[in-house]
Amino acid sequence: MIIRGHRRSQSKHSGMLSLELVLVLPLIALVLFAVCEFGLLFSGRQSLVAASRAGARIASLAGATEEDVNRAVEEHVDPVLWQDLNIDSQVGRNSGDLVVVTLRLPMTSVSPDLLKFVGLSLRDQDLVAETVMCKE
Repeated sequence: MIIRGHRRSQSKHSGMLSLELVLVLPLIALVLFAVCEFGLLFSGRQSLVAASRAGARIASLAGATEEDVNRAVEEHVDPVLWQDLNIDSQVGRNSGDLVVVTLRLPMTSVSPDLLKFVGLSLRDQDLVAETVMCKE
């Protein structure tokens, strides 16, 4: 009779593990998607910062043109991202002028919109990198 009582308690709790999995699995998936999306966005932002700095370095040299800046930025950005990239550069004319290179890239071109079903969409959001230097 003791064995029967033990079996009855096991049958009462046999569905608890499945219920816990159903409740916790969406939260784990949400955290996993958020970490993946953040990692992709962080990597894309670092790439933009490096490209912006390279463009500003070239723009700070005497005789540099906007085409030179665009070429330097293009060398540091992944070719897949190049088509969506917006480059705004202000190349100073005289020594001591400020040189500004601003890069804008839609977040959706860097990362898939994994959290849009939760209401955290990347649509109409941009990654921005701006570097300011003095002209030599």
